Amino acid sequence: MKNYIMLLIGWGLLTHTQLHAQWTKVSNLASQETVALAIMEDTLYVVSGGNKLYKSGDAGDTWEAKTISTQPIEVSTLTIIDNHIYVGTFAHGIFVSRNAGYTWTNYATYLPATSGFVKFNNQIFAATIGYGVYTYNAIKNDWIPFNNQLPSNWAYGVETITTTPNNLMIGAGANGVYFTYDFTANQWVSHYYYGKLKPGIAFNKMIADGDTLYAVDGRRIIKSTDGGLNWVDDKTGSRNGVDRMIYAGKQLYYTFTNLIDGEFWIQKRRKDAPIGTTWGTDEAFLNIGYAYGLIEYKNKLFLATENGLYVNNLFSGITNPDDAGKATVQLYPNPSIGGNIHLHSTSQMKQVTITNLLGQTVYTTEVFGQEADVKPNLTPGVYLLTVYLQNQQLTQKIVVE
Repeated sequence: MKNYIMLLIGWGLLTHTQLHAQWTKVSNLASQETVALAIMEDTLYVVSGGNKLYKSGDAGDTWEAKTISTQPIEVSTLTIIDNHIYVGTFAHGIFVSRNAGYTWTNYATYLPATSGFVKFNNQIFAATIGYGVYTYNAIKNDWIPFNNQLPSNWAYGVETITTTPNNLMIGAGANGVYFTYDFTANQWVSHYYYGKLKPGIAFNKMIADGDTLYAVDGRRIIKSTDGGLNWVDDKTGSRNGVDRMIYAGKQLYYTFTNLIDGEFWIQKRRKDAPIGTTWGTDEAFLNIGYAYGLIEYKNKLFLATENGLYVNNLFSGITNPDDAGKATVQLYPNPSIGGNIHLHSTSQMKQVTITNLLGQTVYTTEVFGQEADVKPNLTPGVYLLTVYLQNQQLTQKIVVE
């Protein structure tokens, strides 16, 4: 079974041997701390904790290295906005490349740790842990403070910055507070995740997916579906740890929770799952080093850790070589615990049939539309799943644990 596991996706609770068979270290990159990832024009960019930027346009098979600085700069974050690459550091300011990493300009070398970059209202903003928020001023060709009415005595430690369609937002301080910027009054306005002051609570990451927001720390996941007006706990089945990150993919939300000694949990959940749906259905425990971030790229997941870059398949795609340019179907998780499988098709599906390796039909059901969940309740083993579309049928091996 392990031979199949190396080829197919699985996020269930697995043994360490199985996990390492699925997550493969990218061997053609140096085994070094990898801290952030981003995508620009179908190219994956990865930064090391030192002074290197690596880029790949072929799903990680080959890499081109660029030097950000001649000195080690302790990179903290990477963001790509309008084809410009923004690299934040812990103590060496902000580096910007406007030509895909070939040359760099170093700004604001006095700034402490940069925690993120965003664009809002045609302005670029940088969050720092210690100096609040800065914005790029094109006339001065420099970064200038953007801290109007942001309390300097406790809110200049900006852990995270994001945007919704209507707001520029930051998570700052340790009192369960976040801030939005009022561009009419030209000042930051404070809000409380839980409706009131909560001393000691500082969410280390906030992401926005349209008007859906998540804020997370090592013990909490909270969600807002109205652009941050109201928040509710949404941590059912999640693991506790020392810190947590969250990432919005195309169809899934991913969260990973760092523990100690280089161990962490990765969990995922469908975007349309209602609040209160468990995060524990698809999860994996890894001990490959502290995790910094992950990203979907060319049907793969890339994971940045302190011990290098790791890769895993994102979906197990169903394709037919005789039907190039026609419909495709993606299924996950694979391997599956009990055989519960989600299907996504680029065309209308009509029927799903599963056979064992002896050719015996063990499950069949009618499906309608381009999304479907099938729950065949299979015993552990290897099967063939066939999806019948309007003008074709597609088959893929699946593994049930």
